[in-house]
Amino acid sequence: MKKRRSSPVVRFFSAVVWLLLCLGALGVGTFFGFMGQSGLANEVLRQTLAKVEPREVFSNRNSVNILILGIDENRYYKPKDSKEAGQVLEGGRSDVMMVAHLDFDTNKISGLSISRDIAIALDGGRRHKINAYYEMGGAEMARQAAELVVGVPIQKVIDFKYTDFRKIVDAVDGIEVDVKKRMIYHDFRGDLHVDLEPGRRKLDGKAAEGYVRYRKADPKAARELGLRADTDAERQERQRQLVLEVKKKIEGNPRLLPSFANAMMSTLGKNLTEQEFAAVILFGRKVGENKVQMDTVPFIDLGIQPGIGWIMDVDRDKLPEVLEKLGFVEPSTATASN
Repeated sequence: MKKRRSSPVVRFFSAVVWLLLCLGALGVGTFFGFMGQSGLANEVLRQTLAKVEPREVFSNRNSVNILILGIDENRYYKPKDSKEAGQVLEGGRSDVMMVAHLDFDTNKISGLSISRDIAIALDGGRRHKINAYYEMGGAEMARQAAELVVGVPIQKVIDFKYTDFRKIVDAVDGIEVDVKKRMIYHDFRGDLHVDLEPGRRKLDGKAAEGYVRYRKADPKAARELGLRADTDAERQERQRQLVLEVKKKIEGNPRLLPSFANAMMSTLGKNLTEQEFAAVILFGRKVGENKVQMDTVPFIDLGIQPGIGWIMDVDRDKLPEVLEKLGFVEPSTATASN
């Protein structure tokens, strides 16, 4: 079976949940000095003092499933030889899709990634790649498509864009990262530019976006400097590093917390209420590193199909085992007896 390449951002947008957890891990005491500066901070404090459990905020559920969508930019691209950025249009496809399972009983978080090349048909209609449904019908249609794939109900949807990520990094006045190697890539039509030398570098929001989206060098730079393309593991490590640096930045300068919290709410406020956001933060304080796991929806590669391109189908024989392992469903009798 041929393995398809992962998205250019390689699930980076799933890190939004980890950002929430990082914020929660700072400790509730940090919020006391910022009453009135952030509605989110006030709500975290209220729930803490009232000893509100996350399940109470989410309709007394024992767990909640949240669909996380990383939305790419829909651009009108100039000719290939143009040095001008294409015009950003409305819409966009879900470049990244992940269902996060927050289990309030076991204090665990699981993430199930959905390949954008999985093709399905909704309500007897024409088959499309799953990443097209957001553009066709917004977050609600994307949720319906994801539910059809994973076979479990999804209560909440978070859609997250490149520009949202930039705002969050800028809200903490940029971050410093250790650049491991020379990184140079320019996509003029897509307005993506990466030009970083090895060493400790401070990145603003736009530079940080390039840092986590980088896949390979410009062909000329690759030839002249001998630069190879990144592996998935290298890109995922950069994403992990960036999230940790945001957390460290706030820990080292708590006065940044209100602006960070407000940036998160301005980004996610259309998806989660302050009460829900605060509940997720407080839940994150209970989750240890050994209680976070991720996997991918198993698939069958169908190759190139007329009119739709390279597609995959869900491997329905293997999916139940993955759902059980991640805690999305209760173990079956056969599994429990082994």
